[in-house]
Amino acid sequence: MRIVSVLLAVMVVYTGVASDRIPVRTILLHFVPTEMAFQPDGRHLVLMRNQFLAVYDMLQRKVVRTLIPENFNASSFVATNGSVVVVQGGGGYAVYEIDTSRLIYQIQSALRFIAFSPSGNWLVLGGGSQTSRYANFINLFDGRSYTYLYENVYVNYNSILIYPKVCFTPDEQRAVVIVAPQDFGLPQAFVIRLADGIVENQFAFGDSDTLPIDLSTSPSGRYMAIYAWDRRAVNAGRVLMLDLQSGATQLLQGGGAAYSIALAWLSDQTLLASAGYGIGVFTDGILERSIATGFFARRIVIQPGTQRLVATHQYGVHMVDIEGLSATTYPDIISQERRFFGDALLSPNREWMIVPKYHSSLRWMLSLYRLSDFVEVRQLPVSTPMIPIGISDDAQRALTLSSNGRFHFIDLNTGQELWTRTYSTSSSHPTALFLPDGSGLILNIGTRLYRIHSDGTEAWQHQVVAFGLKLVCITPDNKILALRTIFNGAELISIDIESLETHLLYRSGGQFTNAAVTPDNNYIAVNRVDSSNWCTLLVFRYPTMEQLNALLIENYYQYDPVAGTQRIPTVLDSYAANNEFHVLSLGTVFIIDAETARVVRRVPLQNPYNSAFWRIPNGWITLFANLLGRSELVYHPASAPSQGISAISVPAYAALFADADQVIFTRDIGGVLWHANSESWDYQRIAIFVHEFGSGPGAGNGVVGGGYLLTLGHYSNQPYWYAYEWPTLRFVAGEYAPNTSLIENRFDLLVRNRQLYNWITGETLWSASDTGLSDIRGVLFSPDGNYALIELASGVCWMYDTRTNQPLWSRTLYLPSARYSRDSRYLLSGYQVYDVQTGNLVSSFPRQYTVDYFDGRFAVVAQSDSIGYQYHLIAFPSMRTIASFDTSQSPVPPWSNRKVYASGDDRWILFNTYERSVLYPNPYGRTDGDVNLDGCVNDADLLSVLFNFGRSDGLADLNNDGIVDDNDLLIVLYNFGNGC
Repeated sequence: MRIVSVLLAVMVVYTGVASDRIPVRTILLHFVPTEMAFQPDGRHLVLMRNQFLAVYDMLQRKVVRTLIPENFNASSFVATNGSVVVVQGGGGYAVYEIDTSRLIYQIQSALRFIAFSPSGNWLVLGGGSQTSRYANFINLFDGRSYTYLYENVYVNYNSILIYPKVCFTPDEQRAVVIVAPQDFGLPQAFVIRLADGIVENQFAFGDSDTLPIDLSTSPSGRYMAIYAWDRRAVNAGRVLMLDLQSGATQLLQGGGAAYSIALAWLSDQTLLASAGYGIGVFTDGILERSIATGFFARRIVIQPGTQRLVATHQYGVHMVDIEGLSATTYPDIISQERRFFGDALLSPNREWMIVPKYHSSLRWMLSLYRLSDFVEVRQLPVSTPMIPIGISDDAQRALTLSSNGRFHFIDLNTGQELWTRTYSTSSSHPTALFLPDGSGLILNIGTRLYRIHSDGTEAWQHQVVAFGLKLVCITPDNKILALRTIFNGAELISIDIESLETHLLYRSGGQFTNAAVTPDNNYIAVNRVDSSNWCTLLVFRYPTMEQLNALLIENYYQYDPVAGTQRIPTVLDSYAANNEFHVLSLGTVFIIDAETARVVRRVPLQNPYNSAFWRIPNGWITLFANLLGRSELVYHPASAPSQGISAISVPAYAALFADADQVIFTRDIGGVLWHANSESWDYQRIAIFVHEFGSGPGAGNGVVGGGYLLTLGHYSNQPYWYAYEWPTLRFVAGEYAPNTSLIENRFDLLVRNRQLYNWITGETLWSASDTGLSDIRGVLFSPDGNYALIELASGVCWMYDTRTNQPLWSRTLYLPSARYSRDSRYLLSGYQVYDVQTGNLVSSFPRQYTVDYFDGRFAVVAQSDSIGYQYHLIAFPSMRTIASFDTSQSPVPPWSNRKVYASGDDRWILFNTYERSVLYPNPYGRTDGDVNLDGCVNDADLLSVLFNFGRSDGLADLNNDGIVDDNDLLIVLYNFGNGC
């Protein structure tokens, strides 16, 4: 993502503590706004979609305020300029100030919203018949109104092709109306002077197939960028630049099949436009460079006075800082000389590079470059074209392959050819690794290995049983590490150079694309691709092969809308003593700490290409093909200031607490692991298979416990269950699993076809069919797996103890609405709560409450009020309100699919929705004496108790006896200093 991408991550907001209000920590995950705008201060960014609005502080990197339409008595948000927001509801539109919630303008109208001006002065509404459309410009402050009618307007059912379209110049002196004709005429642009409503200019642009979609005007209002579809293809994109004074039009680029291309202007000369997995920078209509982001940007806004962008994409929102962006094509191509960088080879320590070169007078050469400063230290004339296949770390020796099929061992100091040999190379491109002791090299041709001494004599030949073989490195203890392809999988193996014994290190059902070892040889990373084309980076401690983690890099096999090819992440170990792995994925380098196996940094590269990627002392090298089809080298300096990507939001669907603080936000495949106390960038995409199978118990979630993670997922488009070690994510077990669900608190059990199955022992512990009941409609298991509620076709439900297979009680209940408390003590059916063991009615929730979460000791409930839903934490069975969640942070509108989770120690309560996730501290899980839930018992907690002394309820009531008194004061004093 994050990537998450990513792809990617966390925003935090603290609110003041009131006696009856929980301070809240808000995490925005999987939030993709339809509108974004900076407030005039340039510091606060407003993120908006139809049911949610967040104000994000760029300095604090956290949300400082959230709003829902009900805060303005509206049904949905429509548009924003950062200062005000347009809302819809009650048969019309209204405009409110965001910071003060003050009503500015209100109009009753059934017309369609078209546009809102940057300053908030103008609102544009529209309507009309099948092909006759009009635009009504309304000034919100002086009452002016202009209406323009357009005939023969193109009509399409796709919502993004509704005309007319309107865009304002930044100074709001003019507006531009764009209309595509119904027949195959040219689109029209009407430039309107807003002072008096006169149409100053009218231009035809593009061609008869052009269907404009998105518009953006330059800072001076002179130029307009237009993203358009092709009328016939309705997917082939193009970007046009229209001069609003002369009508001159320039075609900039093709945009693939995207619904929308993001457009933004840095200046009248510089336009930003999303292009593939990056953002193109156009100067005077010419593509100057590309900023890789790793995602397809759908919307871009520029922070005023900076080179910082905020971009939305399919999975979230990221900030991109492009100041100091630096990449150099090196060296330049000149007419007399061609360098074949596609055949470039780097030494294992990444200090030297050897490149074939052709010169018109000197003919063929080998060039040796020192990569610390890119100095060409040596040119070696050769008699025939040669491809380097091995170079020593000291750059003294190289092995090359000539076009006549001969291998040449060359002294790079003198250019002397020390020996030549001939081998059959028809099977694959050969590779070679020099032995650490300098005694010779290992040559790999196909699946055969050769050990050749420095004098050219052959020590041995060895055939490896495999379909394919790829060398990784030679370890200091004289072992060859290699990847081999086998039937239905791949293996990482070691081969002893002396004895030729082969040892299996790791086997996978997928395929391995590459591997790397850190310079100290203590860690190895392997890139695996499974049958569904998902790429996973496996990190091991070597030589024990203890798996440290499995990371789903924020790229996978995916069709590239620009190049039209599939791209694979490339793994490379870092230079010198840095124990890091570097992965290039869709233009972003993921830097992974080998010891922790976590992504510690994400660095986007300019002009990135995955055909080749190397880590060198001062940065990275990638290759690309220039307009002549020749490979050129691009150097990306790591020491120079470079743009960064930090996540404002990352994907999140279902949620799972892995422990007291770690939360896994799952997606269709893979997940985002986030720590409750982490920084905004500190998340990782973990390689687990998860998929929501509907709304049954445990669907789409996982269970962590006993050193395992249990999930449901897909493999080759078939449902499976999976068990992994936690936290290493080493695969343990799994199988085809139709009609399978998880049990909330049991990592060792699965429910399969109404049977309780222990996947660790392989035993079926209980089956509904063993009860002797007939006409079974459904079964609901308790979170601990000890009880099963069986619904019969008659509507009667029987509660069974699964340990004894004995019936406990029966009554008429509706199974789909029934659920257990997390502690398995109670059964909630509708508003009634029953004792699980006896079936007795224990209590009833008030009917004005919707119960979102029920622990057994407390419940999270939602109650309708004037602005939507108010959330409360109530004690059970007394039904006494412990605390109320901050209304301004209301997690979700009442009709959304909300899901509430709690950490195992009850420290956190998490609201998770498709729009966002909100994390609340829970008074039940707090440190004793911590009134304000900041984790530290100090003077603030003492003052809070004293200030609320004698009052009822509230967070200062530490022992929950209904009053703040001496007992609460003593709790603070006794625990003073804890957690600080």
